[in-house]
Amino acid sequence: MPAGFKDDAGADQNVKTGALVQLDGTASRGAGGAAPTSYQWSFTARPNGSNARLSSSTSAAPQFTADQAGQYVVKLVINGKNDCAAQTDSVTITATTAGANAVPTADAGTAQSVNIGTRVTLSGAQSHDPDGNTLTYAWQFVSRPSGSSAQLTDANTVSPSFTADKAGTYVVGLRVNDGQATSERADVTVVAAAGDAALPVADAGPDQSVDVNSVVRLDGSASRDPENRLITYAWHFVSKPAGSNASITGADTARPIFQPDVAGTYVASLTVDNGQNQSQPDTVIVTASNNARPVADAGVDQNVQAGVLVNLDGSGSRDPEGRALSYHWTFVSMPVGSQTALVGSSTTTPSFTPDVAGEYVVQLVVDDGQAESPADTVVVTAASANSAPVANAGNDRNVAVTSQVTLDGSGSSDADNNALTYRWTLISRPAGSSATLSGADTVTPSFTADTVGFYVLALQVNDGQVDSAPDLVVITASPTLALYIGSSSGYQSVGGSSDTASIQVPVGGQDVLLDQFRIEALSSDFTVTNVQATSATTAGGQTITPRFDGLQSGDTIAAGDQLDFATRLTSVPNAPGQYQVKLQFTVSPSGKTYRFTYNVNIQ
Repeated sequence: MPAGFKDDAGADQNVKTGALVQLDGTASRGAGGAAPTSYQWSFTARPNGSNARLSSSTSAAPQFTADQAGQYVVKLVINGKNDCAAQTDSVTITATTAGANAVPTADAGTAQSVNIGTRVTLSGAQSHDPDGNTLTYAWQFVSRPSGSSAQLTDANTVSPSFTADKAGTYVVGLRVNDGQATSERADVTVVAAAGDAALPVADAGPDQSVDVNSVVRLDGSASRDPENRLITYAWHFVSKPAGSNASITGADTARPIFQPDVAGTYVASLTVDNGQNQSQPDTVIVTASNNARPVADAGVDQNVQAGVLVNLDGSGSRDPEGRALSYHWTFVSMPVGSQTALVGSSTTTPSFTPDVAGEYVVQLVVDDGQAESPADTVVVTAASANSAPVANAGNDRNVAVTSQVTLDGSGSSDADNNALTYRWTLISRPAGSSATLSGADTVTPSFTADTVGFYVLALQVNDGQVDSAPDLVVITASPTLALYIGSSSGYQSVGGSSDTASIQVPVGGQDVLLDQFRIEALSSDFTVTNVQATSATTAGGQTITPRFDGLQSGDTIAAGDQLDFATRLTSVPNAPGQYQVKLQFTVSPSGKTYRFTYNVNIQ
């Protein structure tokens, strides 16, 4: 087998019958460690009576529904350079019926690259139990570098730690128990190196569930370098559905976009480079459908004092189609001896009081009435002595290129009310930028966004005893595009990216003018994409169709130029009443979407 070849069908899983199972072969590697040239999945075993089918046999990450209790064994074969087939690998999915206990699944977190001497914190927060039972944790070293005396601290908690005292590879295993059964072991790898030899770490962001033809924003802003060197980004598709022509725009930025044009699974890979070394790739799975699953957001991790009421916040959860959500919060784990309970577990903002020092892992699942979201978790750490502070780098922002940007870390906090010191780091900046931070040890440092693109910054605070976990903020510097609307006195600025109007039109009208617009590129070239129109339908089944006149996908507006276009109704049926129609388009490279809504009164 060629060097670097590895066939990896992913970790075994335990689920309940009816669950949608996500397979993941993205850890596989072709010759030389490159991404495979092809994937081939197939069932080698299914329970009696099962009609389970793979969503795609050639995707890097297909799905299937576990329709019967029992074991599903799925085989993966990859190909690399010169069509050299690797040894096959298989993954086993065990489905359990309602009422029967399912074995939990351990998740030891993501691989890390650190400097020698770094205090490494692990996380098993993504471990889960299909029945919703609370978990206990058992971590152990599987292997350490020769001569290392590293020891795990708090090995029976969700987030143990150790000091990487020698250069080399540390492999740490995790098993979880739900009170009845123990999971298989999951491993995480930590590589320690000296100074410049430490590799950067790519983070391609969370998996996403989206609608076909929506604009998807990938997010690699959590990628990092152990030495805080500036990093650059390189994205590419590992696989996409058959027939898709989707491409990644801004593939060398922290937050590129693409438009899924076919239903199915899109797998994107990210590597980052610090100018000396390249990271290992990380992947993200984007599932596009005509009824995308909702997305749960359990909020940010918190550090608190034991005995103090904690308020959780799931308001960041969303549904791609805008449907109303219901909420279901549960404890995944809590410290030994805790008797606390959630208050308002079916609300957006439940609460609980941590009665014992330790870590509380809480899970949120949201439902839009048609499908449940994947679970999201939040970790609340309660302390009886000093609590670690919490950094808050402020909200992500969009600014005009050349703007002076002032950051704001004043939302950072310490549960013990200790005074804080601040340390800001510029993690990445657009190619060609020479931006530097002024006042990096203050609450409100600043820099000039001198080039179009993404600026990723991290904030850590210290309470005099311990550093916080870093918090990230992304500043997007956009070329300036102005939108104007026509009036009797000429074109007037819309002052935003949307416009809503009410208009009266006569029955039987043809090619009815709604509005006239002008867009002007003030500082860079723009390309129009994702032009869409949403019609209305009368009670009699007649269609009221809006359209753009003079604007279509692919139109380019050069810096300094302008484009005039109009919105129109193709025809007006004989159906008096109130109707609503919508139009929109997106521009790249900013990814900004302009929306136009018309409340049409046919008389």
